[in-house]
Amino acid sequence: MASRQTDSAGARRRKTGEEATNIFVVGLDDFYLRYLRQVRDAEHYAFHGLLPVDDIVHSRRFDLPDLLRRANRQLDDFDGRIDAIVGYWDFPTILSLPLLRPHAGLPGPTLESVLRCKHKYWSRLVQAEVAAEHLPAFTFVDPALDPDKSPPGIDYPFWLKPVKAHSSKLGFFVRNRKDLEEALRRTREEISQFAEPMNYIMRQADLPEHIARVHGGMCIAEGIISRGRQCTLEGYVLRGSGDSDGVLKDEYLAQELQDGVEVLRWIAAQPWCTGKVGMIGISWGGFKGHQIAALQPPELGAVVSVCSTDDRYADDIHHMGGTLLGDNLSWASVMFAYNSLPPDPTVVGILAARLHLRRLRGRDLPGTGGQRLGRWLLQCGVSTGRATNRALQRLDRPLEPQIPSPRGARAGDRLFTGVPALVGSLAEGNQNRRHG
Repeated sequence: MASRQTDSAGARRRKTGEEATNIFVVGLDDFYLRYLRQVRDAEHYAFHGLLPVDDIVHSRRFDLPDLLRRANRQLDDFDGRIDAIVGYWDFPTILSLPLLRPHAGLPGPTLESVLRCKHKYWSRLVQAEVAAEHLPAFTFVDPALDPDKSPPGIDYPFWLKPVKAHSSKLGFFVRNRKDLEEALRRTREEISQFAEPMNYIMRQADLPEHIARVHGGMCIAEGIISRGRQCTLEGYVLRGSGDSDGVLKDEYLAQELQDGVEVLRWIAAQPWCTGKVGMIGISWGGFKGHQIAALQPPELGAVVSVCSTDDRYADDIHHMGGTLLGDNLSWASVMFAYNSLPPDPTVVGILAARLHLRRLRGRDLPGTGGQRLGRWLLQCGVSTGRATNRALQRLDRPLEPQIPSPRGARAGDRLFTGVPALVGSLAEGNQNRRHG
């Protein structure tokens, strides 16, 4: 369990006599531990999980007094110096940190200052002191009371949400009285999972009277900021393609399977989910269903897999009875073409060109000129000739972009025309062979 494990790198340092910086991370899991190990100077840090992620993040009910007692007991039992206690999850992790650090003698922001940021109604009041003209109308609402009309000072449509929750849970877009009645009904039924821990936290703080009465069982109603289109990104992709961030290095990677398990776990934890999730996919997505099912995640209830197989050795588009097929070359070429397309600057913004170059310039396999085409070909068992190698080298040569650069991009952020260069070099190589 991640909360009881010590970062192996940190443990090795202590055995060699080197004193590591001990950092306790609330709700640490293996997924984020891998990222923490990549931060600058990570070799000097030992990361320790504090409380299991299932208890402090994925639970449907948070017994905060018990969680804090368990965390403090773990800190007391630790044989070493405690240098920091941090967390990256939302409620209740962030609001637990100001209660945990003093027990370990560590500095940090006060509970009151964190509440000013995390209590939605209080944070709006603070914002109104400095930027009232940029705020929507807002007020607090007691879901136990069924109002005859919309909250005072706010017209339909508006947002209704608890003063503290997480993952947009119990957040409702209210267009009319019928929506309001349904939102209040759902809130009354489910808000206790947030109200109980929030009320415990608020009792530990020295709060102004007008804030203390807006307890964890209350909601905030706030108007729409704009009558136009509103959107934001929630979540992120680190190993994506297209307009997502990251570099897609290969198919069927172990990391890809773990990402799928994480997604299943998140969906199953949502209040609108029964706890069981199904997967459907064709070809690559179909293979993923089989492979994730083999891991037996408890959240997976069914798999619909099309154009795929559970035996990649005997029956696959790339292998048949273990023998490489000619489709390897076409597959590598198609994937290279798809994944070498530049991201859409209207979606990604000024970083589109930089992300494009990052995908074209990889350094994962030797002998490929660092380019993704060479890696795909080598991974598929196809030898690259001199013409291909020349094309790969030319991809590092700046050419005039054939599509407009995103507005605000700098001169060094130009897009490259790698595919035309590749085709030209391959054609040149074929012509030379004919005349040779």
